[in-house]
Amino acid sequence: MVGERSEGGRVQGQRVGKDGGAGGGTGGGGCLEPACGWWGGRGGVCSQKLHRYLTNVWVNLKAIKRLIETDALNMENYPVSKKVNNDEIRLQETEASSAIRFFDRAIGVTVPQSCFQPMTRTSDLLVVQSDLYTYTEGVLTRNSARTNLADPSIELGPEFEKLSDFQSRFKSIPSIIELDSLKVMGDVWFGTGIILKGKVTIVAKPGTKLEIPDGAVIENKEISDPRDI
Repeated sequence: MVGERSEGGRVQGQRVGKDGGAGGGTGGGGCLEPACGWWGGRGGVCSQKLHRYLTNVWVNLKAIKRLIETDALNMENYPVSKKVNNDEIRLQETEASSAIRFFDRAIGVTVPQSCFQPMTRTSDLLVVQSDLYTYTEGVLTRNSARTNLADPSIELGPEFEKLSDFQSRFKSIPSIIELDSLKVMGDVWFGTGIILKGKVTIVAKPGTKLEIPDGAVIENKEISDPRDI
């Protein structure tokens, strides 16, 4: 879309934000919410609302060249503290989206919540890799067999935090079409062909390896021992 003809000329900058309306459960209207600033960067959005914004920013490269050559990119820095090996490191960072105001004919596009699928944790990966979605030519399609419009709530313990651990602990991703919530803690391993329904909690006792067998169907259960399955 950037660089295409629009009313008044070519669009040079575009920010895409998800609709935070009733369907998303957070209220507001994506990155176009007037109360928090048009483009959403660190200086424009209340910190408690940052999770409601996408980071998709599209700009025209020729426009960037013009701004650099004219030294017109006067972007603010903000301090950030990070811990590395228990040492606190102070950095100066720049919010890329704050530069959008320097582009001529910049626009904002609000997309529905359904277009936004977070992918920051292995629990998000479990949802996408399950039978709840199919992935074809770069497009995620939701399984129409699920009647609940919301994705299930999934909480995986630190044993599943690393991608390699996540992949090794699931022989195959369980069916979650009828799942409402899943909580997994401790040394838990999943077989193949497992079906999860309703509210499921699986917590392995300290020092105990808990294996969910192939083909198990678990519905509205709290499991801490193989005999609970």
